[in-house]
Amino acid sequence: MTCPEGVGSGTTKGLHIGLNVATIDNGDRPIPKDTQGNFVFAFWVSPNIRLVPIGELDLWKNPQHWNGKDLIVQKVEIGTAYKLVVRVRNTDVTYRRNITLEAWVADLNAGSGSAAAIRRFPNSTTDRSKVSFKTDLIHSAQEVPPQNPADPDDPTKMAVLVGRETWTPNAEQLQYNGGHTCLIANVYTEGSSDERIAATPSEGEPLGIGDVRPYCDRRHGQLNLDIVYRTVGTTETRTVMVGVPATDRCTLEGEVALKAVQLTQGEPQLAGLATHAGLTSHHCPDDPMETVTIDDDGDPSHELGICLEPGENIPVALTIAPYDGEKPGDIYAFDMITTDESNDSIYGAARFFVLVTDPA
Repeated sequence: MTCPEGVGSGTTKGLHIGLNVATIDNGDRPIPKDTQGNFVFAFWVSPNIRLVPIGELDLWKNPQHWNGKDLIVQKVEIGTAYKLVVRVRNTDVTYRRNITLEAWVADLNAGSGSAAAIRRFPNSTTDRSKVSFKTDLIHSAQEVPPQNPADPDDPTKMAVLVGRETWTPNAEQLQYNGGHTCLIANVYTEGSSDERIAATPSEGEPLGIGDVRPYCDRRHGQLNLDIVYRTVGTTETRTVMVGVPATDRCTLEGEVALKAVQLTQGEPQLAGLATHAGLTSHHCPDDPMETVTIDDDGDPSHELGICLEPGENIPVALTIAPYDGEKPGDIYAFDMITTDESNDSIYGAARFFVLVTDPA
């Protein structure tokens, strides 16, 4: 992906939705690339965006509650009420106050998150509004202090913003993926010169929907992560959407492909995921990807070509089948990445963690 001229935050300091820990993501944009042209960290798996059941809101309003819970992701359930929360940092030395949050829920997708934003009334021919969130001025933090230079990941120097809307999913909204969602967010402040609360600079801007670019702007964030619990010897499937926003002007000619994510046995996040599933240990198998395929026309493989016009979406079938020698506690991960062949840049992506569980 490339950043349009004049779009993004560059190396300026201020509001930041972290896409990784601060030692990896310091907020500089665009995200650096390695010698192979790949982003040095994935922009689609921010640990700082959540949908939480409304009964858990008080827990998640505490920035310290988030630490160590990056991979404890549950699908949303029909009929359960949810709030959207975003944890933000401030990389500047000046407070940020009067912060506004914009956020949206999208289908699990490997394209542009905004193109797959879930409609409030999917079957309506007249109301095409999206499931969206704005700042809850009662429950949101109203200021973000400067981060601690000695410990930029100190959660006591972070703040949690809460969307005022409550979303209760219905069957129509979750028809594609059974509750597995993508979240996209933008934060900004219009500043203040009010001496009673101390002046604060303005930064960022309202977006509406269609222009969330986490790789260009530190004030944008995305969480496109699915945890797949697969009983040993069984097959799991997902429907993943690939789409182009109607606001885009160009046809997307590209490729959707699977790419293994390297895991390290014993990582605290993996141990926590295994514990959450009721397992006492976990293992990282050597090569489980040969039985993972994607398909949009009856020819499953590790990659497929696409050609989409602005406003067009297609469902891609993801199949996660058993492999030789698997056992309960196996954990592996992969990304489904859409590449724009016009410039060999990533157009969108989703990450999947697979945990093989015991039938008992």
